[in-house]
Amino acid sequence: MSINYKVSKCKNPGKNAVEGTTYYSGKAVKTGEYSFADLARDINNSTTVTAADAMAVLRAMKAFIINALLDGRVVVLNDLGRL
Repeated sequence: MSINYKVSKCKNPGKNAVEGTTYYSGKAVKTGEYSFADLARDINNSTTVTAADAMAVLRAMKAFIINALLDGRVVVLNDLGRL
């Protein structure tokens, strides 16, 4: 698995930077989108869960995550990250 990126040139990115120095920074470039429907299909193809069941769980998860964020809580998705 690789990550596509482009290198951008910028000047003096911080207050502690040396004046006139040029800095280079890598920025991730997206290569496409991966939708809930794509995820549900892949779950269906790799497990015994149907695409409809996977989609129902994903939609419920989205609603619960939104509610938790609106309540001011941090949502921890284990290895995936934190929102």
